[in-house]
Amino acid sequence: MSAARLAVVGAVGEAAGRPLRLIRCANASCAEARAACLASPPCDTVEVRPAGRRARGAAAPPPPPTATLRASFASFGSRVDPLLREEALLCRSLAAWARSGAVPPGAYAARHRRLLWRDHFCDEYAAPRGEALPDLGAALPPAPPAPAHCPPREAELLVFTYHNRPSAWLCAFLRSLAFRGVPALVLGWQPHAFARANNVFYFTDRVYTYLRYLRACGSIGAEAKLIFCDADEMLQLGAAPLRRRAEELLARTGAQVVLSAEARCMPEKLGKLAWAHSVASGGAMHKKWPRCLNTGNWIGRAKPVAAMLHRICRPCQAGLDIDAVSRRYSRAYSAQVREWVYSEQAELMRLYLAKPPNESGWTLDFQQRLFHPNFWFNPQADTRVLPDGRIKNVHTGSLPAFIHYNGNSKAMWTGPHAPAALSAALRRAYEKRTGDTGLHKLDAFLRDHVAFLGPTFQRDTNVTFADVCRGGAI
Repeated sequence: MSAARLAVVGAVGEAAGRPLRLIRCANASCAEARAACLASPPCDTVEVRPAGRRARGAAAPPPPPTATLRASFASFGSRVDPLLREEALLCRSLAAWARSGAVPPGAYAARHRRLLWRDHFCDEYAAPRGEALPDLGAALPPAPPAPAHCPPREAELLVFTYHNRPSAWLCAFLRSLAFRGVPALVLGWQPHAFARANNVFYFTDRVYTYLRYLRACGSIGAEAKLIFCDADEMLQLGAAPLRRRAEELLARTGAQVVLSAEARCMPEKLGKLAWAHSVASGGAMHKKWPRCLNTGNWIGRAKPVAAMLHRICRPCQAGLDIDAVSRRYSRAYSAQVREWVYSEQAELMRLYLAKPPNESGWTLDFQQRLFHPNFWFNPQADTRVLPDGRIKNVHTGSLPAFIHYNGNSKAMWTGPHAPAALSAALRRAYEKRTGDTGLHKLDAFLRDHVAFLGPTFQRDTNVTFADVCRGGAI
């Protein structure tokens, strides 16, 4: 592609095209990103975002500007529903605006303009040059009556995550489990299916998928402890300490389900109510302890977890069967099931705060014994990196089992706190224990102890770490 046809724009969001690669620029010109795009078809757009802000009280300079290489959308349309054509036309106009140069490189478009693409589910009506439009619009037929792959009844601790395809984060997460010999189940695995750009779709699909799986696997032991994790995190404890922490947390709180606690509430308007709710729960709490519910992690036993998921499943509350929800949801244009696409965190927080403490059966991991969502914490002021590279919270005094790089902590936690630094520290510890400097033993663990399950919950037995990590590694 010639330089004359290359569009260099400011932070306009997904409307500028399908993301291909993120580049950290050396300076404001981001010349290296332009060169990389010219050399990397189908890239024809460089979205340059301004430098980040320096963390309050930090001596380090702010992060450099970043550039996202993108392939612009060339075709728009809807296969099935004439009523969606207007949405497709709106998305076409948003794409034209994004590449028009109205927002110069290094500047941000107004937030409401950036959100329009997501709010109208435009990725479902658009395709880059040379690609077909998403094949959406029809409900799936009922699944054949094949038995689901379920964990053994005697399993005492089960770690779940939801991820549909390979990624650097899933690679790092599963490696951290393999380093410590902790088995896992990956639900939602569909590496060749259409990937929607709107994360909210996957947040609710995670609810539907977990609920379907727990119903399909009634053989899970009544006393088994189930830990649910996002994939953008890493385990920094061993298998035995993890089991002890899980048992201690459920015993100490007396709760049926314990959820991750975050330093600031999303939605933010619930912050004061969440603070008052935590105070009313009893027990002395440091003012810096997190008080806000986060659905990136939770732990409980199968029956109460399924009951909680059913409470936050809106179509279930309307009387629909969860299997019928799944068949419709996974194939529909999101605009056709708009009421089923919602923030499950906001829904669960609303239900959690609606009852007095200790009455719902749910509580938060205020002391972060298991879960540490990084978002809203200042890494320098609020945490300490131990000599072995693991991360401890200075306010709770806890060395959490899972470090969750949610929100902007993926980019804003730098130096020894960065995801790559923690991943490297966990690898060094593994290599020192095992001598496996080439990570050759991990594929055997993945084959024997990690189950990748698609929509019918049949196990894909051919997945290797080369497959999981083909999108890069942290």
